[in-house]
Amino acid sequence: MKSNTWILILALLFTTSLSASELISEVSDCTKSEISLDPIREIISELDPKLKDISIVAGQAAWTEGDKFEGDIIIFSMNAQLGQTQAERNEDGSETQYFIGRLSSETQMGVEGLQHQYLKVSAITREEVKALENDGRLHIIEKGVSIGNFQYTRDLPLGVENYIEVEPIKVYGTIGWKPFENSDLQLLGRASASLGYAIGESSKPGVDNTSNMYVGTSWGVGLSHRRFGSVFLDRFVDGEVQKYDFNSTSSREAEVSFTYSYDFNERNNISFMADKRSFRFGPDYEKSKRYLITFTRRFK
Repeated sequence: MKSNTWILILALLFTTSLSASELISEVSDCTKSEISLDPIREIISELDPKLKDISIVAGQAAWTEGDKFEGDIIIFSMNAQLGQTQAERNEDGSETQYFIGRLSSETQMGVEGLQHQYLKVSAITREEVKALENDGRLHIIEKGVSIGNFQYTRDLPLGVENYIEVEPIKVYGTIGWKPFENSDLQLLGRASASLGYAIGESSKPGVDNTSNMYVGTSWGVGLSHRRFGSVFLDRFVDGEVQKYDFNSTSSREAEVSFTYSYDFNERNNISFMADKRSFRFGPDYEKSKRYLITFTRRFK
């Protein structure tokens, strides 16, 4: 499905719980008054670097780059940030926070050594979160905007020597629905959209490097239960808006995943995931499949 179709779907979902005038008001407020410099000054004056969580992942992988990469893999990942404001309570019951210097990293190793490195940094993020109401309607339970995003990837199984994305802005949101009052079951949907510039260098001889504008889109649907955990199907694409042309000289990164996640408590989580990743340097195409078990330890 075309990327701009998913953007339309997201817009339709959001307007389910907000009238057109309310949606325009939300966007106007977000771009005018809510993105102010005062919270940023507050964070900078009292920077408090924190490690948010760490994860250890074990699994298996197979891909088209060559048999030497196939087999067992281990992944280490982490999320951290430089600072955040205190949550501010809004009139509608939601809470707003600003974050600075959000950082995510991932390192994948196999029998041949280091295979995959990933680093993403978001300069400033504004996030608004609200508890899901029990009135039988769809509701926005999370919305946010990240400004000044940078991503670096090195992925030898996919033939990527160096890949950089510079993303001025990204918007994202989550909607939810409960079937009845006091239900432990929730139906969730999440989506994001971004705009940026990508530079890619292939690790394969004879494959041209790329540099191009891209539109990033993602969507996910899932079920969450308070006692039994959650399942999610997610997909993202960073590439051209229109259907990809195999004769194009642009790069295109994509992933689809299915995940079951369970919280033992507020600090510890385990998840099982199957994903398929792909990367194109123009007509050159590589793909990877992974089956992963992840243990995550969260910190306050």
